[in-house]
Amino acid sequence: MPKLAEVDTTFAEVAPVKIVTSKIMAADVADVWAVVTHNPTWTEWFPMMTSCETTSDPAFGVGATRTVKVGGLRADEVFVAWDENALWAFSIVRTNLPLATKMLEQIEFSTSSSDGSSTTITYTGAITPHWLARPILPLAKWNLKRLWSKGFDNLAAMLESTN
Repeated sequence: MPKLAEVDTTFAEVAPVKIVTSKIMAADVADVWAVVTHNPTWTEWFPMMTSCETTSDPAFGVGATRTVKVGGLRADEVFVAWDENALWAFSIVRTNLPLATKMLEQIEFSTSSSDGSSTTITYTGAITPHWLARPILPLAKWNLKRLWSKGFDNLAAMLESTN
């Protein structure tokens, strides 16, 4: 599998390609955080994800790892930020497809209401595309934003059904 350079959260500020999407959810930040950081639930709310497995012990915190399968993509990830109820980020370090040479995905959480009953969740994808992926970059950016937007819609619906 192609290896990507591991990056930290500062890469989100300097990456040549960025994808950002946000959603306000009718749930408190701790509830949203609990679902997002629990790997087994990802197949329930993230589109096309067929597997999300912890590959390290401990399973949580900076340095923890997991492997995901989304459609035809398999990716190995290492967590580079784990700031409870605020920031969660991982660097993709290997994929089965030559899509990028560097890639960071991060989710920011913030309370959206004075009573704490809603949360704004913001996804940022930061990418240095592999030269082989450059011809499909516009389509890939559109698709990644669409997947995260749909995922956030599904996540919001999941949280609303449990409240």
